[in-house]
Amino acid sequence: MFFSLLNLFLWVVPTAKAEEQSPMFMGGRTSIAVSEGHGSIVTVGGTIGLELDSSGRTACGMRFIYIQNPPENPFEEYTPEVPSAWGPVMDFYFFPNPKGRLSPYVAVSGGFVYGVPTNVEENNVVLPIFELAVGMRFQKKISDKDILYVSPDMGIIPELWIPFVGINFGIKSK
Repeated sequence: MFFSLLNLFLWVVPTAKAEEQSPMFMGGRTSIAVSEGHGSIVTVGGTIGLELDSSGRTACGMRFIYIQNPPENPFEEYTPEVPSAWGPVMDFYFFPNPKGRLSPYVAVSGGFVYGVPTNVEENNVVLPIFELAVGMRFQKKISDKDILYVSPDMGIIPELWIPFVGINFGIKSK
């Protein structure tokens, strides 16, 4: 599963010419969602990614997340109780105004997380992750090549209809 997502990431990222370099970004993300019957769902993770075009309007990243108290799988009738799960998630970002100090964005994310049930007689659980979010990226140039960013966002997990809020932070480098 991890290598399939990694291959997809490498396939999506265009090959840059020798004189061009795609800006790369590295950072972290945390979010919280509140679901009926499950309480708070907290995620933390790290992200690495590349801008997909020279204008900076689109970017693709791979996020590795850890989820405390994950929700049930919406595509299964029964999901064993899983105290935590982890796995890779692909993020696709669209920035209408990427060069501004304040830049709104839309994000679409998808992937899978893996968890071990509390009951050892149950099978391991793989849960799908799909998120839609909107946010605002605040960015500040800290050197000739580096930009520091903080991006609060809010969204929804469509298959569960659970709202969430999150914050991204990191450094974008050319």
